[in-house]
Amino acid sequence: MFGGLSCAVCVFSGIVSAGQGGYGAAMKTRAPDLTLADSAEPALDKADVVRFRPHHFLCAIGFEGKGYSGEFTENMTAIVLDRLRAEGGEATQMRVVGQTDDICAPCPKRRGRLCTHQQGISRLDRAHALALKFEPHEELTWGDALERIRENVMPGDLSKLCGSCRWLDYGMCEAALQRLHDGVLD
Repeated sequence: MFGGLSCAVCVFSGIVSAGQGGYGAAMKTRAPDLTLADSAEPALDKADVVRFRPHHFLCAIGFEGKGYSGEFTENMTAIVLDRLRAEGGEATQMRVVGQTDDICAPCPKRRGRLCTHQQGISRLDRAHALALKFEPHEELTWGDALERIRENVMPGDLSKLCGSCRWLDYGMCEAALQRLHDGVLD
């Protein structure tokens, strides 16, 4: 499930795989973190493209209007509920990024392009990029992302993918993933 994406792994987390053993082998060799290089993120050519770091794709399906601060929650509501889940939202263009993204913009834990909990966030991004088979700077629609989640993340997988996330214990993400698989995600 996690093999074959050493290019994405390198950009999302500074890890290089020797090309064998998939996810576990990729965890053994570290390279410089390429996510912060100014040239690593291409300039946005369309103002309507939503930039998401890998783990935010799954966060978006579980989002229920709660967040780290009022401003953060308002921003995530505008992106997730008012755009992605709105009528026609599946056509929304997305770009996979390896640093803070549109969701992170007002987060009180954000420090420039990083997070006060960057080590844990990097682990989440690395696991999600591998599970969802994201390529660096890949562009896809929200509908394509939902299909990729359906194909690659099964109910019960979040305990492995999102183990360090403080929101996991609330159960809303697992319930949303189940609804996605049942074809009833709102």
